[in-house]
Amino acid sequence: MFQYILPGKDGYYIGLENKGSAIRMKLILEGLYDPNNPDDDEISFRIGGKSKKVFFVKIDEDYDGDLTFYFDYA
Repeated sequence: MFQYILPGKDGYYIGLENKGSAIRMKLILEGLYDPNNPDDDEISFRIGGKSKKVFFVKIDEDYDGDLTFYFDYA
């Protein structure tokens, strides 16, 4: 699997590319949030085999620390 982050106009794009088979995962956010679910600090999802998944996140202006994210198995 490959992951990447790209700056956007009002936040960041976090991408994951799966070269293997389908798997359930979660994206853990610290200092960032999903605009569609601002109260959740993790996003559970399924990524298909040989596919890509992209998330748009924004910076939590009230967070006073380092901005981080990571993927974990669900």
